[in-house]
Amino acid sequence: MANLKVNTVSGIGTEGPVLNGGLHFRTLNYMTLPKGDTTQRGRGRGIISRGMTPSSSSLTKIMQYIDMSSGGNSIDFGDGMDASYGSTAVSSSTRGITQPGATANASPYSITNRLDYVTIATTASAQDFGDLLVKSMHKTGLSNQTRGIFAAGFLDTTQAMDKIEIATLGDATDFGDSIGATYGNNQGGQAGSTTRGLIAGGSSNSAPAEVEKIQFVTFSTLGDAQDFGDLVNQNGYFNAGASSQTRAVFAGGIDLDSPYASQEVIQYVTIATTGNAIDFGDLTVTRYNGMGMSNGIRGYFAGGISIPGPTRLNVIDFVTISTTGNSVDSGDLDITSVNSGAGMSDSHGGLS
Repeated sequence: MANLKVNTVSGIGTEGPVLNGGLHFRTLNYMTLPKGDTTQRGRGRGIISRGMTPSSSSLTKIMQYIDMSSGGNSIDFGDGMDASYGSTAVSSSTRGITQPGATANASPYSITNRLDYVTIATTASAQDFGDLLVKSMHKTGLSNQTRGIFAAGFLDTTQAMDKIEIATLGDATDFGDSIGATYGNNQGGQAGSTTRGLIAGGSSNSAPAEVEKIQFVTFSTLGDAQDFGDLVNQNGYFNAGASSQTRAVFAGGIDLDSPYASQEVIQYVTIATTGNAIDFGDLTVTRYNGMGMSNGIRGYFAGGISIPGPTRLNVIDFVTISTTGNSVDSGDLDITSVNSGAGMSDSHGGLS
């Protein structure tokens, strides 16, 4: 609604109305100034950090990004501090932090516990952040705006979870223990709300078998993970996760039983409750060891491996998290196809 007041209105012929005197315009449609500093504006960027490439299984330090509001192919972001795979990431609305994983793709894996970080709104190479307490690869990364948690991992026989304060450079400290020593989630810190982070599936270090368990932590409270429920099936090994503030979706994975094959299943849970996952739909292609990220509305799943093959994928799929249905092809990893990298974003479900 708007009110226009003038002293007189005159005009003849084709000249149109002429407004004379004081002109006052009143409207209920107010201008809203942008919030946050300049590094927080234009949020909606997802970053794929590092990974293993199709070129003779070589490792890369390349970081590439996508605009999650519009989709499309990936764009070069910068480089991590080293080439690696089995990476994990956490992120706030401004900063993304990666635990690189392993810098060699065969035993000995040369695993590093160093963390490096980038400012998500800019494009530049990563800088040193600090160190984790425990060296491992294929960890699970969970985060909200203030805190990042790194849980379990391959070649880590403990159940320890490390935490960092994302805005403050420095080494990690102890958070608590996961329910079991698992690895292979590669969720990139996207599965969770502002208060709760989820660890879904993985594989047991004690036996080569998938784990269907979902567990959760409360970000603000130090302590051990608690049981949430179970995945639809045991395809939680190397699945990828994404979330809004209310719903988490988990896509793909691999069945280690016969026939040994990657999966296309997508499943979801409501984060604030506990219970078993529910079928959501299917990916456009079977995949495991891909990277998940979200802008709170769409969940993206990038790269990974398809088996039989094996084929390293450059396909990027997305789903609308609030609905159910099959994923849609969004674009390609245009810089390089990768698996076993880390996904992160500036607007995932753990952020308000």
